[in-house]
Amino acid sequence: MLLIRAHKELEGHVCTGAERKFKVLVDQQWAEIAYCGLWGDPLFDDLVAFSKQVQKRVTGKVDITIDTTSVNSGTPQFDKHLQSADLFDAAKHPTIKFVSDKFSFNGDKVSEVTGQLTLLGKTAPVTLKATQFNCYDSPMLKREVCGGDFETTIDRTQWGMNYGVDWGFSKNVRLVVQIEAVKQ
Repeated sequence: MLLIRAHKELEGHVCTGAERKFKVLVDQQWAEIAYCGLWGDPLFDDLVAFSKQVQKRVTGKVDITIDTTSVNSGTPQFDKHLQSADLFDAAKHPTIKFVSDKFSFNGDKVSEVTGQLTLLGKTAPVTLKATQFNCYDSPMLKREVCGGDFETTIDRTQWGMNYGVDWGFSKNVRLVVQIEAVKQ
């Protein structure tokens, strides 16, 4: 919900007054068409085209930094190996970074975030897909909370992390980024 609200605020800054008023109608009509299952209706295509044009002007940014010395598998010996030159090489590369300014939406919900992942000093594109994203009123916090998982699978050898591949270890690694945000 926080991302949705932030997105709507950005729309408010980049859209004209007439576009903002029309966007309310578009959102209502889109929901009605979706509810009735009228995906083939020509009006649906027009509504999607309008929304895509607006989205081209709406931007935001994600900047995630992970300290490679914070890796914790629950086994101290294995943590040392993960942080060694064989894998994360924490001494030379103390951080992993994901930066993005491209969000894709399915209606008002974030569906994916495309950005650049820097690992072992190399940067390559990565798309994180949203799963299990939901908002709710927290009974403990007495505030609205939104959270979910964003995930992707990378080929770690693309970043030069080759340890164990010759012995049959998988080069594919599933990344799951969990977020939770509390409305302020």
